[in-house]
Amino acid sequence: MKLLIYTLLCVISICLHSHASELTHTSISGQILDSETREPLAFANIIYGNHGTTSNMDGHFVLNTDHQNKETRLIIKYIGYETATLTLEDGGTGLVIELKPESKVLDGVTIYTADDVIKDVIHFHQINYEFKDQLLHSYYKESIQSDGDYYYIAEGLFSIYLPTIYSDNKLAVSARKTRKKEFVSLDTVKIPMIQGHVTDMVDGSARRKGSFLDADYINNYKFTKDEVTTYDGREVFKITYEPINKKATSQGTIFIDIESKAIIKAEYYPTLDRQTFWTNVMWTEEYKEIDGTWYIHRVSYQGEWEYKNKKYAYDALMVVTDFKNVSKKPYFKDELTEDAVFFKEASVFSDTFWANDTHLELTETERVSFAKK
Repeated sequence: MKLLIYTLLCVISICLHSHASELTHTSISGQILDSETREPLAFANIIYGNHGTTSNMDGHFVLNTDHQNKETRLIIKYIGYETATLTLEDGGTGLVIELKPESKVLDGVTIYTADDVIKDVIHFHQINYEFKDQLLHSYYKESIQSDGDYYYIAEGLFSIYLPTIYSDNKLAVSARKTRKKEFVSLDTVKIPMIQGHVTDMVDGSARRKGSFLDADYINNYKFTKDEVTTYDGREVFKITYEPINKKATSQGTIFIDIESKAIIKAEYYPTLDRQTFWTNVMWTEEYKEIDGTWYIHRVSYQGEWEYKNKKYAYDALMVVTDFKNVSKKPYFKDELTEDAVFFKEASVFSDTFWANDTHLELTETERVSFAKK
């Protein structure tokens, strides 16, 4: 009997040790540069299996994983540049990754009109996105600045349940870790802060009803084929669009993969006659492809306004750092309401706050602002 118990304990110990070894922590960090100019590349797409992040304005990135991941390839993609692939067995820190501008000669597919491109985007929509329920982990940041000085910075890590557009379920958000810093009092400045609610950020134009990509609304816009560029070694159409009637809600530029007919990136400006506060607004969305399906990867919102003859800029950024498809809505212990204000004031605003979580490092400009206050 004692021998049997001892044997079972040994088996359990071996299994636990084996499982623990599979769940080792992987840390990857570095800087993305243009190989010719040596200038940093902001918002490059960094992909590591189902994990991902983006580079900050200084080109720096941090990516951490602490669960089973058999992936060893780190992939960096940027429109107009050759994709870089690194093999990393045990992570790597302080990497300097140079991306080469794409020199491929493009044929432009001249007989393909802008309207043809958009029709194919709509036709292949369900195939490209396969709207399944998803559980996303994301990093979110919002800030307010004026004349180069920061007034406010807030950051958070979130879990997001993103239901398929074919479901009656509602999007749900849970804050896992947050912090904020107010450099001066903002009580006298009327600011419609989003307060970290990433619901607007993840509900992108590829799935949002009434957007310029909604099949029922595309006739409200004029589409023009601008040029052909590259992404991940493949040709990409650059299409500009503009309103042709009052039913249209925006104008901008979209990048479409010629091969898959999927949206890679969209930059658009909501019509200002519908805005009651902002003097300028810009949305940017980027998608990443995994096993033939395109997922939302990065969304940013930039808004400007004036108050007492002073111009202010509001920036919000969401990056999906990890995701998986789920069959139903997961349980969130602290699900946020739409009017929740959850950012906590931080006494220490350093990168050590995030421990082993994927995040965006503070830029040099932000660090200088912190030193001033």
